Amino acid sequence: MSPAARKTRKTGGAGAAPASPPGRRPDARAAATVRRLEDELAGAATELAALRSDYASRRTALDARCAEMEVARDRFEALYDLSPTGFLTVARDSVILEANTAAIELLGARRLGLRQRTLAEFVVRAHRKDLRAYLEQCFAGDAVSFAELWLQRADGTRFHALLQSRLTPGDVERKSCRISLWDNTERWEAIEALRASEARYHALANELARAREESDRRAAEAESGRKRLEHSNRELERSNRDLEQFAGIVAHDLREPLRAIVGFSELLRERIGAQLDATSAGYLQHVGQAAASMQRLLDDLLLFCRADRPRNRLGVTDLNLALGKALLNLRALVEETAAAVSQERLPTVAADETQMVQLLQNLVSNAIKFRREGPPRIHLTAETRRDEEIIGIRDEGIGIPPGQSERIFQIFTRLHGRGGPEGTGIGLAICRRILERHGGRIWVESRPGKGSTFFFALPRPADSGLGPGFCEQTPPPPPPPPP
Repeated sequence: MSPAARKTRKTGGAGAAPASPPGRRPDARAAATVRRLEDELAGAATELAALRSDYASRRTALDARCAEMEVARDRFEALYDLSPTGFLTVARDSVILEANTAAIELLGARRLGLRQRTLAEFVVRAHRKDLRAYLEQCFAGDAVSFAELWLQRADGTRFHALLQSRLTPGDVERKSCRISLWDNTERWEAIEALRASEARYHALANELARAREESDRRAAEAESGRKRLEHSNRELERSNRDLEQFAGIVAHDLREPLRAIVGFSELLRERIGAQLDATSAGYLQHVGQAAASMQRLLDDLLLFCRADRPRNRLGVTDLNLALGKALLNLRALVEETAAAVSQERLPTVAADETQMVQLLQNLVSNAIKFRREGPPRIHLTAETRRDEEIIGIRDEGIGIPPGQSERIFQIFTRLHGRGGPEGTGIGLAICRRILERHGGRIWVESRPGKGSTFFFALPRPADSGLGPGFCEQTPPPPPPPPP
């Protein structure tokens, strides 16, 4: 029995059975009640001891958990402060409440000097309205929000910043929010460079489209021009054929009257030549000479018309052989004037051999005709320059007056009157026409009284359109040399 029970039993507490008279046994019901109370009290003591033990174990576990949380907090603070990402805790009015080392370095400020400053101070003036709108969006709810702003460091340098914010966990009154801060300059510059590149690409694409349209337009114009050129060429060929045919008909029709004039002049000379006085005989001789001159003019005019035939007879032409044929044709004139013609080795060209003979014949004949006193001396030279073969015919004749070097190549041009050398004024025009047909050119260098050098240039074989192997063809056999 517990002391309290014993005390209650001795003193007769509340609820206790009335004391039995002396000499009588206690009531059985009261004894049972006492025993029940004693048992309940013992159970309560046991439960209290268990609660004390449980409290002690829970306190031990709580202390361990607090220690772990302290370690975790220290670890979090270390990670927070050493993180390469800048972290800021700001109030609604953008006052900076807390910042880690990365944020301090990004803003270029000192730790003690950063707190209680506003984030707006570090935002460029043009973006401060954007910052206020961003913070209002952040404090309006707990959703993550982003922003891109230009910030200015304490030293005045600027950088493009990317901000990510959310409300501070556990801040039910929404007094502050946490902002993650990154230097986004390189990414922004890359994006701007990409946009500029896209703009340049679109500009180039537009330019290319315009160029394609222009190219198509020019191609259409070129095609139209080509058709017009083909038509003009056909017309020119037809005109040349008509001209040549006309020249042939005219030459043929005029030759008959000239032959009649020459024939009747000869008959008159034979029949009445002895009866004519000197004046009449001179008239008759002049008629014969005029008819012969007219015959030469007709022959040269026909050659001039035929010098521009289409290029369908070009082939391998050895100018040495062509010169031999030309001198053979001039044999009588060379013997009559005792002309001396010398030459260097002449090249092989892509040309119409017949026209090359005519070209050299005209130039050599011209050098012999316009000679000074004494036998004429003529020398032919050859030189290769870039893509041309240049031939020179040098004489020691009377030369050409200054300012006439271009005029002499015009048709029917004679620098000397009737008292000068015979000629029709067509020979050099034929030379120019032949060379123009072959894609060449002709010019003259002269000093009056010292002589002249006529030069003509022809494309080299590789540029003539006959192919690189045309020189391997066997040239025709040379004509017999002049005596």
